[in-house]
Amino acid sequence: MLLLSCIALALAQTKRADSWQSLDLKGGMNSVVAFGNRLKTAKSWQHPQLMKQGERVYLRGLAGKEGGPLVANTVIAALPEGFRPPLSLCFPAVAHSRQQTHLVCVMRDGNLVLRTAAASHFVAFDGISFDTTNTGWMSPAVAAGYELKTPTGFQPAQYKLQGKLVLMRGFFRKKAGQPSNNDVLGGIPKSSRPYANAGFVSVSLKDTAMHWLGVYAQPLLNLAIIQGTAGREVSVDTVCFSTLGEGDAAWKPLALSKGFTRGMLDWQAPQYREGEGGLIYLRGMVGKQSGAIADGDVIAKLPVGSSPPAHLSYPAIAHTGTTVHRLDLLKDGTVNVARTAGTAYVILDGLRFFRGAGGIVAAAVPVASRRTSSLEGFLLVGLIGSAVAYIATHGKGAAPRRFTQGAGASYGSAGATEHDSFVTQTESTL
Repeated sequence: MLLLSCIALALAQTKRADSWQSLDLKGGMNSVVAFGNRLKTAKSWQHPQLMKQGERVYLRGLAGKEGGPLVANTVIAALPEGFRPPLSLCFPAVAHSRQQTHLVCVMRDGNLVLRTAAASHFVAFDGISFDTTNTGWMSPAVAAGYELKTPTGFQPAQYKLQGKLVLMRGFFRKKAGQPSNNDVLGGIPKSSRPYANAGFVSVSLKDTAMHWLGVYAQPLLNLAIIQGTAGREVSVDTVCFSTLGEGDAAWKPLALSKGFTRGMLDWQAPQYREGEGGLIYLRGMVGKQSGAIADGDVIAKLPVGSSPPAHLSYPAIAHTGTTVHRLDLLKDGTVNVARTAGTAYVILDGLRFFRGAGGIVAAAVPVASRRTSSLEGFLLVGLIGSAVAYIATHGKGAAPRRFTQGAGASYGSAGATEHDSFVTQTESTL
C-alpha cells in the first residue's frame, strides 16, 4: 500500500503533459510580452507555450527576436522528450507582417527550425499541432505523378481517423518538376471526407510560398492543389476536419459580422464546435458581400466562453492565388482579418484553439528545463527501483523505438545531407 501511494504521488508530482508549459525558446527568441516597445498590444498576445493532450502536442503563442529580423535555418525553440513527432513535420507560421509567413519545421529531434524566414521580427506558433506516435496513421491513395517519398527524416503523407475527426500529416512529392495548379495529389476513403469542400494552407520545403490545398467531398481522388507551384513537396500537416455535416448538433453557426455571409455553397458553412478539453474548432468559407476584405475587418464573433485566453494569429486561405490572410482570434472572441490578401473570401478550415482564461502568463519554468524537487527525486528513485524489480521478475518488454537526428546534423536548405537523399515509402490505393 505504501509503495502504491508513493507511485501515485510521484506521478502526480511529475506528470505535467496535460497542462500548458512555457516553450523553451532558443536563438535569441523571447516571448512577445517583452516587446512592448515594438508591438503596441504586446501584453494581449499569448506567451509561447506547449501542451500534450493524449498523443497530441499543441503549440501556441507569439515570439520575437529583439535584434531581428529572423534568420532562416536557425533553431528557434526546442521540445522535450515525449513532445516530439516520430518524423519531421512543417507548418506555415504567421510572421506578423503583410501576407507573409515563415516555414517552421518541427524536427524529430525536438528542434523547431525556422527553415525559411519572412522579413519580420516575430513568429506565431498558433496552429502547430502533431502526434507523438504512429498509432492509427494510414497511407492515403496516391495520384499519378506524385509519390510518398520525402527528404530523409521527414514524414510522408498519412491520415488518421479520430472519431468523426480526420487529421493528416506529412508530405506528398511530385515525381518530376514542380506542382501545378489543380494537380491531384491523392485521396482518402469516402467515409473519411468532409461533408463539403474544405481548404487548407500548405507549404513546400523550398521557400515561404504557400499552396492552397483542397480536400473535396466527392471525387475518388479528393486531395488537390487548387493554387500553388512552389517546390516539389506539398504538406498536409494543417489538414484537420470533421466528417459531420452542417446540420449536426455539435456544429453551431458562427455569428458573422454585418456585410459578411457564407461563401460558395459547395464549401463548408462557417461554423464552430467545442471538442475534448475545451478545444474549439472552426470551419467554413466566409465571403464579403461587397468589395474585398480590408485590413482590420471583423468577420465574426465567438460566443462568451468560446474565445481564446489571449490573442492568437493564423494564416488563412484567401481563395485566390497563394497569398494568405493573417487572421487574428482575439481574447474577446473577435475574429479579425488583421492583414488582408485583398480577396473577398477567407477560409477558416483547420483553425483550432483552446478556450479558457489566464493563457498569457508563462509557466515559471519551461518543461524542458524544469528541476525536480528533493521529494520528487526521492519518489522517482523508489518508483524506478520498483519498475526494475518488476521487469526482472516478469521479463523485459520490447524496447521503444527511438529516433535520433545525429551529431552535426544540418538544417540548411542548400547542400544539406538530409535533403539530398530520399527514402521510399509504401504507397497504398483505395
